[in-house]
Amino acid sequence: MHLSDFAVPLLHDWLARRKTLPIEGDRLFTLRPNGQPITDMSFGRIVSEILDAIGVTDVEMSPRTLRNTFCRRQLLAGHSRDEVSQMLGLASNRTCDRIAATIPLNQALRPRRNE
Repeated sequence: MHLSDFAVPLLHDWLARRKTLPIEGDRLFTLRPNGQPITDMSFGRIVSEILDAIGVTDVEMSPRTLRNTFCRRQLLAGHSRDEVSQMLGLASNRTCDRIAATIPLNQALRPRRNE
């Protein structure tokens, strides 16, 4: 599973906090303290509420918006379509190909420098 560097300390903090909460089961994230999993519909509502709370109203308010934004940013940063598809857990590059086609030529995908 891909995890960006910025997320590692946040996830570490959440794991420490989660241990102090009365949450049943071992799921990383739950909908309720009883361990109920987050469903697709619940996740959609969560994303919609968060986008609304930060004033984002000119986009489709769904998890797809977050996926596509992440994809676009990774492509612009120079990651290959294969890398981004793998980060997203996609079975093919179709999503990355479709999003790459929307990037203007003056924002051409630049190759990533070796780290």
